[in-house]
Amino acid sequence: MESKEQKIEELKQKGYDPVYVWDAEPNEEDPDHTHPFDTHLIILGGEIEIRMENKSIILQSGNVIDILREKVHYGKAGIQGCRYIVAEKH
Repeated sequence: MESKEQKIEELKQKGYDPVYVWDAEPNEEDPDHTHPFDTHLIILGGEIEIRMENKSIILQSGNVIDILREKVHYGKAGIQGCRYIVAEKH
């Protein structure tokens, strides 16, 4: 199993920059928004709900998701928060 550091390095080699770890607080909510870049998330612990195009999914440790630039999305961390790698491709 790859370490967090190995995953970050691999993403950087694929052209993602910046790549960092984010710790969302319990029940932290991020209302509908967009980014001017592609985003790749790798869940390290806890869980997060992501909603796009009227579809909602719960992501847990080991899950990944790609959010394309300008795609409207919503996020809400679970009751214990969520730790994940964020990789941006500009």
